[in-house]
Amino acid sequence: MTDDLRRLNRALSGRYRLIDELGRGGMATVYRARDLRHERDVAVKLIRSDVSSAIRTDRFAREIRLAAGLTHPHIVPVFDSGEADGRLFYVMPVVEGESLRARLQAATRLEPDEAAAIAVNVASALDYAHRHGTVHRDIKPENILLHDGLALVADFGVAKAISAASADTGPETAVGMVIGTPAYMSPEQATGQPVDGRSDLYSLGCVLFELLTGQAPFTGSTPQAVILRRLTTTPPPVTALQAGVPASLAGIVATLLRAAPEERFRTGADLIAAIESGQSPVPAAVTAAGTRSIAVLPFANLTGDPGSEYFSDGITEDIMGALARVADLQVASRSSSFAFKGQAVPMSVIAGRLHVAKVVEGSVRRAGDRLRVSVQLVDVATDTHVWSERYDRDMADVFAVQDEIATAIATKLEATLTGGDRRPGATPPTSNLEAYHDYLRGRHLWLQRGRSMAQALPFFQKAVQADPGFAAAHAGLADAYSMLGVWGYVPPDEVRRHADPASRRALELDDRLAEAHAARGAYELYFGWDLAAAERHLRRAIALRPGDGVTRGWLSQLYGFQGRADEAAAIAREARLAEPFSALAQMLAGFGLAFGGHAAEVDAAADQARLVAPDYSPAAQLKGMAALLRGDVDAALPWLERAVDLSGRAPMALAVTAAAYALAGRDAESRQAVDELRRRGQPGMAAWTPLMTGRIDEAMPDLEAAIAQRAPGAWGTASVPLVRGLAADPRWTREIEGLMIGDW
Repeated sequence: MTDDLRRLNRALSGRYRLIDELGRGGMATVYRARDLRHERDVAVKLIRSDVSSAIRTDRFAREIRLAAGLTHPHIVPVFDSGEADGRLFYVMPVVEGESLRARLQAATRLEPDEAAAIAVNVASALDYAHRHGTVHRDIKPENILLHDGLALVADFGVAKAISAASADTGPETAVGMVIGTPAYMSPEQATGQPVDGRSDLYSLGCVLFELLTGQAPFTGSTPQAVILRRLTTTPPPVTALQAGVPASLAGIVATLLRAAPEERFRTGADLIAAIESGQSPVPAAVTAAGTRSIAVLPFANLTGDPGSEYFSDGITEDIMGALARVADLQVASRSSSFAFKGQAVPMSVIAGRLHVAKVVEGSVRRAGDRLRVSVQLVDVATDTHVWSERYDRDMADVFAVQDEIATAIATKLEATLTGGDRRPGATPPTSNLEAYHDYLRGRHLWLQRGRSMAQALPFFQKAVQADPGFAAAHAGLADAYSMLGVWGYVPPDEVRRHADPASRRALELDDRLAEAHAARGAYELYFGWDLAAAERHLRRAIALRPGDGVTRGWLSQLYGFQGRADEAAAIAREARLAEPFSALAQMLAGFGLAFGGHAAEVDAAADQARLVAPDYSPAAQLKGMAALLRGDVDAALPWLERAVDLSGRAPMALAVTAAAYALAGRDAESRQAVDELRRRGQPGMAAWTPLMTGRIDEAMPDLEAAIAQRAPGAWGTASVPLVRGLAADPRWTREIEGLMIGDW
């Protein structure tokens, strides 16, 4: 007997005697034990010590009691729970037989009839539990046990118990793992969205796919890669991988694996009825978005020069923008469409992921002053080409081509055009091709964020110089300066000198340009300090571009800095849903959620951003902030240090890391980072360390300097997550009094 086993037996003395280990998983180890009170063999599952320490024992016990109330012939019951030697545990009967995983390891795959019978048993258990308000959250072959020809679901309610018990002290990923198994979890669970019973049915679909084909529907070298494949691809039909599977059963698997919950079976009972009747469900090719919904996929760059990628991307965006002006037409956001760039994904899958009925795809080829654009409009439901055309023109005709494409698509859709009979793209953004190309290059770099924004600046500047009447270029210039200022790459005075006039000029040139209002709103939020104007412009940008998650993210920042944490969280959640494939939108939403201390959602937003852009420095910083919100400095520091490295020591990343060093007792490193922030002219960020460690007196000189230079967002320092006590300090009230322009 090992020392660990002896120690655990001492802790369980009088209740259970552990005999030997039955198996172990990601979060727990299972032991065969003797129930001394009832003189029977049981299975005791001890949760890993680091997981146990991250969750509240009383909450865990309460949730386990609810799970213990589930009584069903296909559910392994929970007998008992408690704590031993600092580890939480729960007790189940020892099920004679084998797990479904062991069965698969022996047979690779199962015959359709046997697989369907197992699915019926599991669906019956799920239907019962869902009707009693419990979602399993971790359906997989390891948690399905086979006994006397029946399938039983184990660990029911345990994942819910762990995640619920973690809610008071940290996110579901509080110990570095998502509650659930990446290979089987639903898209909504993988991205931190609310889940219901349909999430379990999705997981069952993954299991059934594996039973029939011998392989999981989604694979990858890392958990993040598996989740990203789930979000952007769909598995092949079961019948394409394994002959002999009835078409009806293959159709059922396809329905279970639909990305949108509303397109799956509603209940386990519905699934059982479909299996037993042998009736394949009718696939919902189009969601509730209806037939007036469209996605423009990134046009392929056929020029042969990767440096021309900005041009094909720019044409794609311009056509999106033109179609967005068509009344009653829902256009998928750029981040959503561009998530499929360079991927060989079936059109039906893309339409299902983006909830659209029609898809536009095309290609761009440049040769000197000649331009060839090929484009086609596809109706996904019928898999037919509604319209296609090829344009061979001079480069100077690029705007006319975009206009013709948008008008032709609108006509084919029989959509009503904004402003009566006005064509969607009738007014070119500029007549200067040189300015247009520079703008596209700047936009291409700006969207990459981080240090690339500095590289975007000269292109926006050249575009404005070439055509002073180019509204979008002025908006791009203002945005680039503002965001560089927010992250501390550019001093506040320089931002005001350039971003203020550029954003004003963009609005003067085109008051209906969403980018212009977003740029002005972000500038006012961080540098102009006219909060009423900031909210007005951000709201206007959202009205002009309803699918804009990024601007919603900025609005959540505004509300958070004002102390309106509930409103910040609400608009941040909208941002996450609006652009699930935008790392920037997810990051901004995560910071908005942080104001209210929503650590689990902050962590989920960071993970989603990292799925889209693994080396995105703000996402790493957000991961660190989530750990700080739950009080785990040791877990926070590796993420924060990674953010500093990825960002090239951006002051914002350095500021949070300096505070974390102080919280961890690494004072020398903290002082060094704070000194660097002061040398780089960032007193407001230097103040975060004393503020987050409760030393307000020490912070006041830096805060006063930040207010004097009107540093980005300095007025909202009192509401920064983890800053405590500043709002009530009379010195702070005096500092900000009278500085605000507009409503406070």
